[in-house]
Amino acid sequence: MMVPILKKKNKCAPDLLQTLTNKYKELEKLAKSLGINHQEALESQRLAIPKQPQTIGRKRKAVGQEPEDFVAALHCNRAPPAGVKFIPKKVIKVPEYGIFFMDELKEKAFQRVSDIHLVETTTLLAHKLMARNYKSPENEEFMMLMDKMMNEHPDKHILLTKKAKLELMGTKEV
Repeated sequence: MMVPILKKKNKCAPDLLQTLTNKYKELEKLAKSLGINHQEALESQRLAIPKQPQTIGRKRKAVGQEPEDFVAALHCNRAPPAGVKFIPKKVIKVPEYGIFFMDELKEKAFQRVSDIHLVETTTLLAHKLMARNYKSPENEEFMMLMDKMMNEHPDKHILLTKKAKLELMGTKEV
C-alpha cells in the first residue's frame, strides 16, 4: 500500500489522509473477497500506479550522466602479470614487457609496452621518470623506448612545458 508523502504541514491533511487510507483498505478487502486482483485489473487498463522505491528523507533529483568519452588509457589491461612479484618502477621483459607502477587509486598496475601507444605524452613522460629511479638494463632500454615514442607522439608539444617545469625543480636529463 502506498501512502502519500506530505510536503506541507496542514491541520486537516492528516485527517484526510487517514480517511483516504481507510477507504483504500476497504476497497482492497472488497476486491479480495470477490477474488479480484485489483493491481492486475489496473495494469490491464494502464491505470496502475507505478511502483516506486520508498525513500527516507528528501527525494533526490535524477542526475543525468555525462556523455561517455572514450579514454584509451583507461581501456588498457593494467593488471600485473600473474606470478610476477610487484616491484614499483621496475621494468620487466618476461612474461610481458612493461613497467610496474601505482595508479591514481594507489593500486598496483602494470603498463604493457603493447598498450603504450594508447596513452598520452604526459603518461609516457611519467613512465620514463619512474623507470629512471630503478637502475637496470631493462629500465634503460624502456627509457629509450619512451623517448622514441614521445618524439613520435602527435601531442609532443606538451613536453616542452613539462620539461621546463622539471628542470626548474632540479630534474636533469628528461
